[in-house]
Amino acid sequence: MITFERLKNTCMEHLSGLLNDPLVRKYMPLASGLMNQIEVENWIQGKEAYWEKYGYGPYAIFISNEFAGWGGLMPDDKESDLALVLLPKYWGSGKEVYKALMVDAYEKYPKTSIKIFLPNIRKYQKGVEKIGFIYEENILIEEIPFLKYGLREDFTIDMIGKY
Repeated sequence: MITFERLKNTCMEHLSGLLNDPLVRKYMPLASGLMNQIEVENWIQGKEAYWEKYGYGPYAIFISNEFAGWGGLMPDDKESDLALVLLPKYWGSGKEVYKALMVDAYEKYPKTSIKIFLPNIRKYQKGVEKIGFIYEENILIEEIPFLKYGLREDFTIDMIGKY
């Protein structure tokens, strides 16, 4: 069973462990150096700012009541970035977590334009096409190359895995 809770209500040690996990950080090129407690607290405050400004934002993710990672929508004024960062133990659960996040997003925010930004270092970029996204463009974020994908216009939750 997959459940979500606000990041501010999650155990700091869980989030710190995830954000400082060397296997996770390998796929987070914007992260530099290990994060201390103050930096983790600031990171949480940054994610909670989405909730304060837009009424929604990213969550802590739990699988069978165990902390598994964080993810969800991070909106700006035009579109929302869908993030999903799981502990290595849960990497095989990504598709199920993604589906739960999308169900949540579509039930609560059906008109949101959803994008995914993948660092160019990822091997499995074709996988996002299988979950309903199409390539849009190459972009730079803090001088690091990323691939931007947008959710297909005809997307429905039932389509996950059918592309």
